Amino acid sequence: MIKDLVFTKVAPKVATPQDMAALEVKLGVKLPPTFHEFCSRWNGGFASKENTYYLVPSFFTEFYEKYCFGKKTEGVGVGVDIFLGATEELKQCDLMRKYPLSGGANWGFIPITYDLMGGMAVLRADSPIKMVYWVDPDTFEMPEGIEMGTTPGNPEARLVLMPIAADLESFYNALTSDPDRDW
Repeated sequence: MIKDLVFTKVAPKVATPQDMAALEVKLGVKLPPTFHEFCSRWNGGFASKENTYYLVPSFFTEFYEKYCFGKKTEGVGVGVDIFLGATEELKQCDLMRKYPLSGGANWGFIPITYDLMGGMAVLRADSPIKMVYWVDPDTFEMPEGIEMGTTPGNPEARLVLMPIAADLESFYNALTSDPDRDW
């Protein structure tokens, strides 16, 4: 069960089971029960200061190697400004509006939150959905033998998915206020 999240603005309507079934058909995946719960309670919204930050557990070493340059640092997290849902009424929170912008099926992930810098918490669409990953829009990798250069425009480039949470419920329930943000 997801803790009570607080929003500065929330979608005007929660999602029905029919809305969720339609979203799964559009995406071509079965979404986790936790996402169904989120959409049936809030269905997207703008994060309040109480839940705008996710502290990545230190055992997600790939994330810490990338953002802490291999140093044994704890206490690094990601921001959440917008929660996505099955809403069409609150455009900024409509998962289907953000999905094509994130590369849609070409990238193999489904965005669930994003920050104002373009970073996204995502679920993988090409495997059984369990873990939550962070996608930094500036972090690309190229398949072996392809030269780095114009990565964003290169169809061979792939965004790097860094694991940040064991599952979606853990992600939502660990959201807190950002210690570095002035409100």
